[in-house]
Parts: sequence; structure tokens; C-alpha cells
Amino acid sequence: MLLATPDKCMIVVITNKAAGTGEGDRVTAITEAFAGSGATPSILEADGPDLTDTARKAIASGARVVVAAGGDGTVNAIATAVIESGAVLGVLPMGTLNHFAKDAGIPLELPDAARAIVEGEAINVDVGTVNERIFLNNSSIGVYPLMVRERDRQRSRLARSKWWAMVRSSLALFRRFPTLTVGITADGRTSRCRTPAVLLGNNVYEFSSRGLGTRDALDAGRLGLYVVRSRTPWSALGLFVNALFRRLDADGLCDVSTCQAVTLEPQAASLDVSLDGEVVKLQAPLEYGIRPKALRLIGVVAE
Repeated sequence: MLLATPDKCMIVVITNKAAGTGEGDRVTAITEAFAGSGATPSILEADGPDLTDTARKAIASGARVVVAAGGDGTVNAIATAVIESGAVLGVLPMGTLNHFAKDAGIPLELPDAARAIVEGEAINVDVGTVNERIFLNNSSIGVYPLMVRERDRQRSRLARSKWWAMVRSSLALFRRFPTLTVGITADGRTSRCRTPAVLLGNNVYEFSSRGLGTRDALDAGRLGLYVVRSRTPWSALGLFVNALFRRLDADGLCDVSTCQAVTLEPQAASLDVSLDGEVVKLQAPLEYGIRPKALRLIGVVAE
């Protein structure tokens, strides 16, 4: 899909007002990024809860390419609208970590990312699902959603920065190290365990010194299932060392497998679940799946 003669009606950029570091004028940065490619997109700003509806309205008004300008949470929200429509998703990495952009091969510099959107070809990538919600990177239960909840509590009540609040919440949870009992059915095989965390990846993550927490493919049609067996804070540190220098599943500290469907059955009727870094409350059981090549994505640069 070549956008050689882009116009204002073809490309709509939607930016999260709260995404990224907040440095500089976001709208000006987006405009300047596209100017070098000869495009003049419409630029819409929206609060986090309104991102998906804003994208749906843009598509209904004729947008062919909807660009998420922000971090992974923003990309998830806009992809939710795009995947329903047959439109194409573009990404301007303007968040803190930009995991999806890095794994997809999207340039991290804004002018390069804009050029790739204007001049590139669309590809199809997989989308993970859980209880009718989607995730592009990963979803987890256990320690990480609790860390995010505690981080947000500290930011709102104590006015701490995002990173400092995450450090404090991580230390607090490291001392308590909560675990949960969960039943796991993966491709028809059932087990039950007590664990601090279960993570599902949209495709398989690489955990090694070569690439800690990255994915080589986004279109292999498989979920990565990671069940942490560490039951103490110190064994969790051992798990991290294994991820860096050996195999993630060395020493029996983490079970690693791939599958196409997973059901998680915790004891609670509902629980916090992370979706691409954002935390939502979902009803149990959690039904995970993968939609192969369901999302059209533009702006990927081949290596």
C-alpha cells in the first residue's frame, strides 16, 4: 500500500495528551515529522479513555491510515479501533519504552517513522486477545499489574514521577512478593500452580543477553506462555540472571511454552490484568487466544 501522494483525508494522527515525557510541543513535532515526506495529516489530540472512540470516528470519516502517536498503551487503544475496520495502523513512537515499535521494526526517530508510513507497504501482524480485549505486546497477571496499580497510587497521592513511583512500588512488592493460585489450560493440557506471575506474549519473546524481552517475529501465529515458578524474591533474582545469561527456563524457575489458546482460572472472580502496560479489571476465567495476521500495519522498515 503505497501512499505516494498523501493528503489530509488519507492519514489521521491521534496522539495521547499524556503519553511520553511531555517534552516539547507534540503537535508541532508530528507536523514537522510528516512535512519532510510531503504529507499533511490531520492531527487529533485525545485523552487516554477517548483514544479508541476518536480512532473509530476518524475511520468512519474516511481515514485510510490511522497513526498512533504515543506509547504502547496508545498504540493498543488505536489498534482496537483499526482492527475492527480494515483500515491500516501507523505508529509514531512517542512513548517512554515503545516496545511494539521496536519489535515491529518501526524507526524510532519521528521523521524516519513518518517517512516509512508515507512511503511504505502495509504488512499483516498477529494480535493477542483475552476476553475480547486485544494486546500487541503481552498480557500478564500477578506481580506486574499490582506494581502498576501501586505506581499509579503513588503518582496520584504522593506526586512522584512515573519512574520513581515504579521503583518504590517494585521494592514494596519485592518485600511482600505476593503469589496467586491459578489453573492453566494450554491447548487442552491442564495444570494448576501457585505463582507470582503468568505472562502471555503475542508471539514468542527472546530472553537472552542478545535481546532481553524482544520478539523476532510478530506473525508466527503463536502465543508465548511464561509461568514463573519462583516463590521467593531471591529465586526471582535468579530467574532474571537466567534470562540474561542462560535460558529463561533454566533451574526450573520458569515454565516456557508456546500455544494458540490458553485459559487462566484464578481463585478470584475478577482480577487485575495488564494489557501492553495498561491495567484493567477482567472477569475470570481469562480466555487467551491469537488472531493471526489480523492487523494491517504500515511503517515497518526491512532490515
